Amino acid sequence: MMPTMLSADLEPMARELHEKACCGSKDTWPELIANGGIENASADIRERFISQANKGMREAQNLIVDQIKKSSELSASEEILFRGIADSIAWQFLGHQLCHARRLFKEQAPPNLKHSNFDSVVLAAANIIESHSDSMPLLSDLTSFVQVGDILANIPGQGMIIYEVKEGKENERLIDFMNFYGESKCDRALQIFCEQSSPKSIKQLERMVRQTGRMVHFTDVVSKGVSKDPDTGQLIQIPEQEVQIDTWDKELNQLLDNPEGKGWGIQVIDDCLFIGCLKWTLSTRQNKVEFKVATRRLFMPLPVAAL
Repeated sequence: MMPTMLSADLEPMARELHEKACCGSKDTWPELIANGGIENASADIRERFISQANKGMREAQNLIVDQIKKSSELSASEEILFRGIADSIAWQFLGHQLCHARRLFKEQAPPNLKHSNFDSVVLAAANIIESHSDSMPLLSDLTSFVQVGDILANIPGQGMIIYEVKEGKENERLIDFMNFYGESKCDRALQIFCEQSSPKSIKQLERMVRQTGRMVHFTDVVSKGVSKDPDTGQLIQIPEQEVQIDTWDKELNQLLDNPEGKGWGIQVIDDCLFIGCLKWTLSTRQNKVEFKVATRRLFMPLPVAAL
């Protein structure tokens, strides 16, 4: 675990992005609470909730895209911030279900945002919005874990849809054949196609087939709860019964309330996890000194992540 800390000058942008990505629907929250949650709310309230949430997410993503386009090179802090916001959008799509998120992660390093097919994917996302005005097409490359498809889109009435963006006539030819073979299952046509194609095109076709298999696998796991992983051959089954996992929200909130009033605090959870917080300004430098002394005494040489 490596220490990570955002540059202080990014705080206004971080707050704005978080507000848009995670709080776009807050005008509907009182109504949802009064109705006992989104499951019990009327169709009108649910539609407004989804529309406003997706609108806020689109605005957050647009800000990120604009920053990426106008920057010659992203700083480490900017990349951490942008991926964190994109991850928060993906988690909302997935309903915070880790079992579904695992189907999207393929243990690959996140791409360089300045050197991927970024412009093409941004254009494809704009086309999705033009066809479905209340949709939210999330650019997969912005996230740290969505590694199946180029766009993970939330489209009201249709659910989550994965899009793969391909450019050029050769890719168009490969997609046409892949669709034809998927319907016909004609091995003779596949043999002729391979004989008439370059090794590079054949490898690209193999990649496209693998990616399509992963997309179908994810869709089946989410919709049916069972599917065979095309990469490992393992049968994945998601039990229908929900398992509630303990969180540390209560302990963290108590720590942030800082009842001792000393400007910093440390809490121990389950005798193994240490969490700490510090309120520091130029007028309370002593708080930072005391906090550093306490953390060094407790944590060294343990790994520490500053969030």
